[in-house]
Amino acid sequence: MKKFVFAVLIFALFVQPASAKKVQTLKTDANKMTWYLIDYGVDYGTPYAVARKYYTNPSIKQETIEQLESRYGLSRYTASTLYFTEYGWEYSQDGKQVTTTYMVHYDFSGHELYRIDYDDSYESRRRFYSNVTPNTPQSRGYAYAVGKLY
Repeated sequence: MKKFVFAVLIFALFVQPASAKKVQTLKTDANKMTWYLIDYGVDYGTPYAVARKYYTNPSIKQETIEQLESRYGLSRYTASTLYFTEYGWEYSQDGKQVTTTYMVHYDFSGHELYRIDYDDSYESRRRFYSNVTPNTPQSRGYAYAVGKLY
């Protein structure tokens, strides 16, 4: 029985479903931060993307660490383990506007340091939409979400 369970676990770890999306690079932004797209598509008619920003710019990383300390009360030790931040984005149908649905800061081991979830109601989130600038991680995320890039 143990061998069977072990074999199933190994199979589950190494085999991805056929529908799994490949992680895509969204390149480096204007602040020299590296972005990766980890999920995208259309859910209930709304285009969405989930992206991770890796702190490849030490000064931006330091600013974020300081915000985690001062704004959210993390200790210096905990905040300094920051490695990447994950963002959930939802787009307008035409892709000209985007809103952030959540933001999670992670440490080197992938453990959550701090999470911010934004209100799920459309009316509440609508006021947080901002314009999408061409050739940014947000604009490339939209292109993947609606099937323009693969």
